Parts: sequence; structure tokens; C-alpha cells
Amino acid sequence: MRENYIKPIIILAVIIVVSSLLARTMSGGETLSDYAKNSPNNSSSAINNTADSYKDVSSSDQKINIPDSSMQISSEVKEDRVVLDEGFYYDPIDEVYDKVRDDQTNLVCCTVKYISFDGTELSGQIICDLSIGDDILKIFKELYINDYRIEYIDSCFNASANNDSSVDNNTICYLDKDYDSEKHASGLAIDINPLYNPYISYDESGNTIVEPSSSGEYIDRTNNFPYKIDENDLAYKLFTLHGFTWGGNWNSGKSYGHFQK
Repeated sequence: MRENYIKPIIILAVIIVVSSLLARTMSGGETLSDYAKNSPNNSSSAINNTADSYKDVSSSDQKINIPDSSMQISSEVKEDRVVLDEGFYYDPIDEVYDKVRDDQTNLVCCTVKYISFDGTELSGQIICDLSIGDDILKIFKELYINDYRIEYIDSCFNASANNDSSVDNNTICYLDKDYDSEKHASGLAIDINPLYNPYISYDESGNTIVEPSSSGEYIDRTNNFPYKIDENDLAYKLFTLHGFTWGGNWNSGKSYGHFQK
């Protein structure tokens, strides 16, 4: 009777061993332990600890990786300086900017790298409200990485002393003069390449008013020309992803380079 049990047990053991060998052969000889060791990035902890999260945004002719606006800025503070990356940081406004009105105590000066129209790598300053400082650094870093062309970036203080034509196309946020835009006066709005993306309004007689005044040839937005901002443009995608609204969607007048929060 006992011998009758031994034979089936031996057969069952052989079947288990053979099945195990076959399974390992079919998987390329890799056990689960081997897979875990060879593929650490597939673990849930590795995914959760990824530094940057990206959303894939497609345009008609290209696919661009755009950062998720919810990601936290990697800040390194050195004497009140907040650093996102090399060449991308902001500092509190200090005595250098003595033209700032006394009530503007929440402004910061963002330093960003950008690519000019001729492909030169430059550095510019953007003065903005502290509440959008992180957004500005993240957005302009992505513009820089994607070789987005900007003619000129300078703060209102330097630009106001510059008389060449680039002032008309200065990418600027805060304006220190008595300006008719509350958002610009508060450092909560920015204009990108405004010569090519002007502010267009109409007077009581229906006449078109364009600012800058030299932007007349860029009023018709059905035309194709370089540096035009529309809903397929990377700047539009980045700013709206970060919660800004676009002046190109205004009902009364349009400001095609304008983003505000």
C-alpha cells in the first residue's frame, strides 16, 4: 500500500521540476528576482520619486514634452535667492531697483536664459510678482530647452533707457510707469515678442489701434509669419498649462503676446 503512494509522488515532483525549467527557459532565464534587480526603474518607488513629471503635447508638426505645472520647484536658497537651475533663478528686489513704487513690495527679479532670433544664447531679467516667480522660471527654462526664439528680454528699468528698435519687441512683465494695465503694474502679466504679437483695440469710430505702433503688418492673424503666438505655439501651451490666461482670447480687443494670472 505504501509503495502505491510513492510512485505518484515521484511523478508529481518530476512534473513540477520540468515545468519550472520550462517556465524559466521561456522567460529567457530571468527570474522575478533577476527582473527586479535588472529593472529598478519599473518599481513603484522609482516612479513616485521621479524628479520631473511631463505631459506630452502635440502640435501639427512636432511633439513637445511640457512639464506638469503641479511639479514642485527644486529650490536652492542662497541669501534669499531661489534657484531652479543654472541660469534660472530669482532674487528679491533690492535698492538697485529704486524706481519701484513703495507699494510694490512683493516683486522679484527673475534671471532666465533664452535663445535670441539669431540663435545666440543670452540672459535676461524679468521683474514679476513673487506669486508667479516659480512659474516664470519653469516656463522660460522649457522655452530655452526647446530653442524657442525671443528677440529681447530686459527689465523695464534697462529697456526704458534703450532707444533702439528692440524695445518694441522687448519681452517684459512688470512696468514701473503709470500703465493702463493693472496686471502689468502688479507684475502679474507678461508680453512675449510683442512686436509680432501686438495689442489690438478699436476707438469709438471703429478705427484700429495697435501697440506697438510698428506692428501694423502683424494685425492680420490669418497670415503666417515667424514668432506668431497662437494656440499651437509653445509659449501658449506652457503659460496656459501653468494657469495663465491669454490675451488672444479676449472679447474686447486682443493682445496676442499677453499672458496674465
